[in-house]
Amino acid sequence: MGNILLNGFELVPYRYEEHVEFDGVLSICIRVHLAESQFNEFKDLIKRGPFNLVRQGIDKDPRSVTVSLDGWSKDAAGVKFQVAFYDKSELLQIQTIRPLWKLVPLVVKQGQIIKQLSSLLTQKRIITEAEYETIESQVPKDDSELFRLEEDLDKYEFKDSAQ
Repeated sequence: MGNILLNGFELVPYRYEEHVEFDGVLSICIRVHLAESQFNEFKDLIKRGPFNLVRQGIDKDPRSVTVSLDGWSKDAAGVKFQVAFYDKSELLQIQTIRPLWKLVPLVVKQGQIIKQLSSLLTQKRIITEAEYETIESQVPKDDSELFRLEEDLDKYEFKDSAQ
């Protein structure tokens, strides 16, 4: 397990997994612990592209990759996060959203539970319809960064999100 350079930004993984498919396409999944300021620099970096990755001690030339930030959590020392890299190809650009598809049934189920609970709360006159609408209006509509926030990333199995 070596260090990764992404557009010159060095990542020192504490977990590392890579797969080479039969056609030579590479996917890498790592977990990294950084100071919060470094994590913010990394997030700014991955908002831009294209991305060149070098596995120190392995690659002589940079590889063109796509990047997927799969999850993160904060602790007293900084931020732990999991990120996946895929050799760039049109097919693999689609694979970076695979982890999201795994969540669809859970999100649908949670939405149904919330609707049922809100209906029960209003039927029992614990809250009014107006109070429920106020609560619903205060929920952020789109905050994809919070979508990936975990209480502690290391409580979850480490697995290449492409698998």
